[in-house]
Amino acid sequence: MAVRKGTSRKNMAKKNTARSNTTGKDIAGKDIAGKDIAGKDIAKNDIAEKNTTRNTHPSLDIVDSYGTELSGKKIVLCVAGSVAAYKAIELARLLMRHGADVTCVASNAATKLVQPEYFRWATGNSVITKLTGNLEHVKLADYNRSDMIIVY
Repeated sequence: MAVRKGTSRKNMAKKNTARSNTTGKDIAGKDIAGKDIAGKDIAKNDIAEKNTTRNTHPSLDIVDSYGTELSGKKIVLCVAGSVAAYKAIELARLLMRHGADVTCVASNAATKLVQPEYFRWATGNSVITKLTGNLEHVKLADYNRSDMIIVY
């Protein structure tokens, strides 16, 4: 381990422990309880609980990062087959950063420009590309199921 000038090995060990991840181990692999932002001790079982409650899709980590104006709002983003389909991914991410739960509906022409997997990656929700017997359009547009529908 390289020691910076003016820093003892003991202080470096403390820094490594403070920079630990949420697995309950420090950088050297030693078991630790850890500390939260306020400096209070975190028990190992609290760390494990935090890891299990994490959202399953990584794109959901950005929710509420810019504000909470749209928290709890369900928005349906309908993407048509124009060149604006390329910007629809950015719009979906922006809405999520303000707290919205975004579901994309893509037309056949839009899927030729932008693959539905990109919308799934951007929102964490499945993309509706065609109507099936599951009545997706009714689930999204039914009374009080969505707060806003954006046609882009």
